[in-house]
Order: sequence, then structure tokens, then C-alpha cells
Amino acid sequence: MNNYAVKALGEIANTLGIKTLNLRNGDPCHLGILKFDDAQNPESTNSIICDCTFNDSTTCHITGLKLKTLSLPGKLPPELVKLQYLQSIDFCRNYLSGTIPMEWASLPYFTSMSLCANHLTGPLPAGLQNFKSLTFLGLEANQFSGPIPDELGSMTNLTKLHLASNQFNGSLPITLARLVNLKDLVSDNNFSGTIPAYIGNWFGVQRLHIHASGLKGPIPEAVARLKNLNELRISDTTGINVFPILSSGAIQTLTLRSVGLSGPIPSYIWSMPNLKNLDLSFNKVTGGVQELEKAPANTYLTGNMLSGNVGSALSIYEEANIIGLLPCAGPVNCKRYQRSLHINCGGESTTVTNTLVKITYEADNSETKSVTNQHFQNWGISNTGLLSNDIYTISTSLTLPGGSPDFYKTARRSAISLVYYAFCLENGAYNVKLHFMEIQFTDEKLYSRLGRRIFDVYIQGELFLRDFNIKEEANGTLKPVVKEVSLNVTDHVLEIQLYWAGKGTTLIPERGNYGPLISAISLCHSSREPQCGAEITKHHTKNTLIFGVTGAVVAITILAFGLYALKRCRGDKNTTERDLKAQGLQTVCFTWRQLQTATNNFDQANKLGEGGFGTVFKGELSDGTIIAVKQLSSNSCQGNREFVNEIGMISGLNHPNLVKLYGCCVEKNQLLLVYEYMENNSLALAFGYMAPEYALWGQLTEKADVYSFGVVAMEIVSGKSNVKPQGNDDHVSLINWALALHQTGDAMEVVDPVLQGDFNSKEAVRMIKVALVCTNSSPALRPTMLEAVQMLEGEMEITPVMSDHGLYEHNLSISKMRVTTTIGSSSTSGVTNQTETTMKSDASGCDLYPLYPESMILNSTSDLSSSSL
Repeated sequence: MNNYAVKALGEIANTLGIKTLNLRNGDPCHLGILKFDDAQNPESTNSIICDCTFNDSTTCHITGLKLKTLSLPGKLPPELVKLQYLQSIDFCRNYLSGTIPMEWASLPYFTSMSLCANHLTGPLPAGLQNFKSLTFLGLEANQFSGPIPDELGSMTNLTKLHLASNQFNGSLPITLARLVNLKDLVSDNNFSGTIPAYIGNWFGVQRLHIHASGLKGPIPEAVARLKNLNELRISDTTGINVFPILSSGAIQTLTLRSVGLSGPIPSYIWSMPNLKNLDLSFNKVTGGVQELEKAPANTYLTGNMLSGNVGSALSIYEEANIIGLLPCAGPVNCKRYQRSLHINCGGESTTVTNTLVKITYEADNSETKSVTNQHFQNWGISNTGLLSNDIYTISTSLTLPGGSPDFYKTARRSAISLVYYAFCLENGAYNVKLHFMEIQFTDEKLYSRLGRRIFDVYIQGELFLRDFNIKEEANGTLKPVVKEVSLNVTDHVLEIQLYWAGKGTTLIPERGNYGPLISAISLCHSSREPQCGAEITKHHTKNTLIFGVTGAVVAITILAFGLYALKRCRGDKNTTERDLKAQGLQTVCFTWRQLQTATNNFDQANKLGEGGFGTVFKGELSDGTIIAVKQLSSNSCQGNREFVNEIGMISGLNHPNLVKLYGCCVEKNQLLLVYEYMENNSLALAFGYMAPEYALWGQLTEKADVYSFGVVAMEIVSGKSNVKPQGNDDHVSLINWALALHQTGDAMEVVDPVLQGDFNSKEAVRMIKVALVCTNSSPALRPTMLEAVQMLEGEMEITPVMSDHGLYEHNLSISKMRVTTTIGSSSTSGVTNQTETTMKSDASGCDLYPLYPESMILNSTSDLSSSSL
């Protein structure tokens, strides 16, 4: 290698951020590596490929440069252009920034560019058409954004194109139809439009990966006819409602996961000669499963609607109904119902202790396979998806932040879907806490910081967290983050599903699947918050006897006075506790010292507000629970009794969207209520948002929230407040006023005049109609929140607005409504007394097929009972 090339290597290394390059001891071409003065990561790759015979030259020329997994912090070096014989580079898993230098396009022999897992940003440069000889372009796991430029279609020599895990958007340009030599396409981004039919022009394509790309179905017939396909993986999209008729007999892997498939599995699927991996999970596939004996070993059918006789290969499932909610171990005959559950996901049993309580988290460290259902005494787990190392629990030996519970040292993970089920729960309101900490991606190496674990969380089949990123939420790795939700359990079962929807990175720290991960789960009945499932810790003090007889007498005297004072102090508290028990309430009684400490001695800096009933302070319990403490005055027994009545009234309100009452305190001539702390104020600051059925009869359902939403929507579109008079009649509410205008065809008069006509009239009318539908006086005629959103987005036809004169007229009186309701109470109670609900979910663990019994773990200890739920 000549001096010019050596100097160029020094410049390249400097731009890449290599500070310890040693070019003094040996020719890099002879050594085959770049020498560094400091020790390098043993997992890194550092190699130089040289050709010493190029054009019969006696000089060695660098043709390949591979610097992988080195966490290089610099930029892509334009100086590479000085290595004119360069054919390939591989800078994967570093921390290089910037964009692709256009100078590289002048390299005459340049054919392979691998830049995966770096920190490259911005749009792809428009000069890509100048890379005429390039056959491989690997840009996976960067931060490129914007649309794909038309010029990419001019790179007609490309055989491999990896664009996955970036931020590309827009539609794919038609110019990509020219890439007829393409054999390998990997992509998941934020594209729009449908899967382009011109992919059928890529006759030689062997591997087609389109995970969560934004492209929708159907699969074009021309694509289905590709005869050289070896892998077809499409997931997490919509529009692929029917099975494509695939022509390739070379397919080894077929994934059509969560794409909207319905109907039976076509028979030709089982006849594919080379098929080894089949994933049709999370669709609406129906029909029998008689032909499953012909299926490949790695077959995933989770979350479908299959039923029938599974056959001799899985005789344990004979005549199983594969549509249920529970894992295949089946429901249990509940001998008693529990009010709390704590699980240390991926770890052994552990106890978390603070100054107040001691809570034991059950072990969850049993062996798990790619398809597993496990059923324990009162909870179960279902896992779907194969991890590359087949290890589904992980742990860390790194130091965690001070005070972090031990359950953060371990975690359970999954490649695709992880579902936890809690059985035999007492029905009612629950607080669920999901504990997360990213312990697999660390900040020790720069390139590891680029790893993105993204997944969704569903609770009771409803989306709770979309595109959840633990590291992003916690602002770093090895930092705890807790997600809380309040919900109602109505059928004694709670389901929590964590699902990888095809997003995030799959090659950091190494190539593999990085689906959902969770550290611990805690759920508590609202009556047991904040000390659910806990043992009260006892502090013992041992005193040495140091006094003589005289000292003992003094001590006994002081003790007597102390006991007398304590009895007087606790008198009101004991009376109040008896009153609470008389009402059958399970409210926690806090001590004055606990709340004094939590609020920093009721510091004015923690004051949240003040009203006619007292002052509210923000506080934090010793276990980290944030609370709101309402401080009232208590100077008489009558006041205490009214205080108990208030607790009884609040405890009787049971709704997932209401703030929870944790407990109370009666000490030091004070009455205090301890509530769940809400970060933002609620609509209760203005009760004009209350649905009629709640204001009149105390019926509180999710349809009451829909009513409140409708009022807010009307306020937004009109620019007016619902609690202020509208029009000429001081008694007309905003909703009445808007309804009257709508009925006379003057709905546009509702729109805020401040807009001065600068708005989309169709959207305004749609919003007004949705608001009126949501505020219908009958809860049964209101849409669900999902339906309301779909109506606003134009995805669903708006329900006709009912005139409803009898309930909306401006001279309506509360007493008239009460009388009307008494007459029709039988029909009303017929709706509100419906307490049993059968819940089904696409996260069913019952249609998981490893096709070999040894890869299924079934630890059922209970008999199937029709009366168990």
C-alpha cells in the first residue's frame, strides 16, 4: 500500500472518530486490520481487504473496509473517495451521523454499501442515481426520513435494498419498477398507499419483508405469482382479507400476521413442499383444523377463530373450542375470589418492603418455549414467537438506581405476543400497574443506544399503549417506568397482552427479535389500595432497663398519662372507624404522621387548591404513590358522622374514569381524605358536563363519558361554554341551542364566528352532528367512544340525530324527568342490571400450535367447570 493510501486511511479514521489509529507498525494490507493503540470491543469486526494483483500492479489497493460494532462517533468520511479501488464498505453498528456523501458516487468499482445501525438522518440524497454500480444498499436502523426519491429507481444494478427501521414516509415511487434485478427487499417505515403491483416486475426477488410499513393490501396478483420467492413476510397492516394464491414452490417462510385475513386456510398451503415456517396469527381465520398434521413444525395460529378436532398429533386438545379467552389449560373452578395479584415477570419470588407495607411478588421463572401456555393457581401466561436464542427471561447484573425494587433485575420477553391472565378475581374496580425497565439495551456502547424496542399493550382487549418505547418513556436505560390504569373486572378475569407490531430495530445489539418486555405486574382491587395484598410491617423497639425503682415509678406514671392522652386522641378516630365498618367500607385509615410527612408538613408549595370544603395538598407516600390530601376541619361528633357519610358516598361511586378514594385520617382534631392524584384537572370543575342519568339517578357508565365528550366537542366547534346562556333565552343550554339550529337547517350558525368562515364546512357539520349524537339523553342511543372517533374521522356513518324534544326542550324540569323515569324504571333497570359480560380477545392463547407436544407446557391443576365464570 502506497503512502497516498496510508495518508488517506489516516484522514478517513479521523472523520470516523478513531483517535488511536496506529499506522506506524506494519502495512494494513499485510496485517488485514487497522491497528489501534487501545483495546477494542471483542465483538467488533475490523478488517481490510486488499488486492495486490489489480491490473498487474505491484501495489496493494484497498478494496474492502469493514469496521463493525465499534461505536465510532464520527461522520461518514467523504475521504473514502481517495481509495479509488474500493468495492465495499461495512460500517454497521456504530454511531456515525450525517448523511451519505455524494463524493462516493465517483468510486468506479463501488458495489456494496452497508451503513446499518447508525445515527444517519435527513432525507436520502437526490444524487443516488450516480451510484450506478451499487448492488447492495443497506440503510436499516437509521433515522432517515422523508419520501423515497425517484432517483432510487435508477440504481438498476441493485440486488439487495434494506430500508427497514427508518422514518421514511409517502408513497413508493413508480420508478422502483425498474429494479428488475432486486432479490432482497426489507422495509418497515411510515409509507402510505397500497403494496405496489410493480413488485411483480422483480422476477428474481427471493426475500420480501414488509413489516408495519404503512403499505396496505391487497397483495397484487403479480406479486403472488413471483416464482422465486423464498421468504414472504407481511405483517401488521390491513386490506389483505383473502389468502393470496402463491405460485412459488420455493417458499420456506410465509408470514401473514395481523393483516385482516379471514376464511379457512386454503389446502394448497399444506402442500407447499419446502414450507418450514408458517405464521398466520392474529387474523380471523376460521374453519376446522383437521389438516394441521400436515403443517410445518413452526406454525403459529394465535388469535384466530379455529375450532374442531386437532387430531392425533395434538390429541390433548381433542374437540377443543379454540375461540376462548383463557389459555388452553382452560378456566378454573374458583373456590374463592382474590382482590390482588403481584407477579415478578421473569424472576423468582421477591418481597418489596417499605415503611408501610410488605408485598410479595410471585415467581414467574418457569421454562418457556416459542409457543407456550402455562396455567398456575390463579394466573396464567401465553407466549407466541421464536427468539433467536430461545431464552425468554433475562436478567441484569448492572447496578440499578437507588431504591429500585429487586423485580427490576429480571424481565420476561417475547418475540411477538406475551399475554398474562388473572383468574378468579372479585369483580369490581381495579388499579393495574405495569412495571418496565430496559435492561437489554444499555448505554455502555454508543451503538446500543440506537436500539428501539417498540410494542403495543392491550388490557381486556382494548389498546392501552401504542408504540410504547420503554427507554424513551424512562428517558434512558436501567430506569424504571410504571404505567397505571384503572378498569372494571366484570367476569372475574383480567387479560394483559403485550404485542410486537413489527416496529423498532431488529439488529441491535445483534440480529434478532426485540419484542415486548416487562418487569412486574401488580393489580389491586380499589377497596385495597394503596396497601393491597400487603402485610403491615411491624417495628419493634427493645429498651434496656436502666432505671431503678424510682425511675420505674416515674416511667409508669408517664406511661399512664400517655395512654390516657392516646385514648382521648384516638377516641374520635375509633368512632369513625366503627362508623366506616358499619357501612361495610374497606377504606384504609392513614395516620396523621404519614400524611404530614407525605405533604412536607402541609407545605403551601404543595397546595393544589382550596374550596368551600377544605384545602387540597399534593403528597407522596413512602412507597412513591402520589396522592391528593383533602384537609377539612373536625370540631364535633356531628362533623365526624357527616365525614363518614361523605366517605360512604364517594366509595359508592365505582367507575374507571373517576378519581379513586384511597382512605382517610381522623387525628389531631383533623379530618382528611386521601385521593388518587390526577396530573390534570378534570371536567368535574364544571359537574355542565354531567350526563342526565348520572345527575338524576346516579347511574355512572362509560356512556356518561361519551356525553361529556359530546359537550366538549360542541364547545370546541362553537367557541362557547355549555354553562353559559345561549341565544335570547337564558334557560337554553349550548346543546339545546345547537340542536334547535340543526333541526332548522341552520347548523352552520353554531360554528365559532371568530373563524370568520375560514374552515372546512363539511368537517364542522360532522363535528356538530357527532356532538349531538353523543349527548343524546338516552345512553343506549349514544355511540361508544371508538364509534365517535370513527364518525369524526369519516370512517363510520354518523347515526341520525334524534329530535328528542321531550328531553331537550328548554323548559325541562328535573322533577318532570324523575317522574318520567319512575314510570319507565323497569326498562331502565333492565339495562343497568346487566352485570355479566363474556369477553373475547384476539390474544387468545388457545390456538397456539407448536405441532409437537413437547414444546407445549400445560400445568393445569383445575377441572373445567361451566360454573367457574
